[in-house]
Amino acid sequence: MPHETKVVNIRHEKCDVKICRKPDNSIPPAPEPGCFGNPFILHNVNDDAERAKVIEQYREYFYNMLNDPAFKAAVLLLKGKKLG
Repeated sequence: MPHETKVVNIRHEKCDVKICRKPDNSIPPAPEPGCFGNPFILHNVNDDAERAKVIEQYREYFYNMLNDPAFKAAVLLLKGKKLG
């Protein structure tokens, strides 16, 4: 049975692929490292409503990005990996 794709907390577990932004908060084009980072910044980590909004914004962004062939190909390469 193939391994499942899994998201892990990189502070507690090793990952195969980091899906974070680059250090300067930019999002490079796929398939460069950092291309899966969330371009919507959470300013107040204690604000659950803001967190929900940022997650929803990223969800919409991600699904729109699947129209980019390079991004979609990079996403398909994540199958079975630990993402952090």
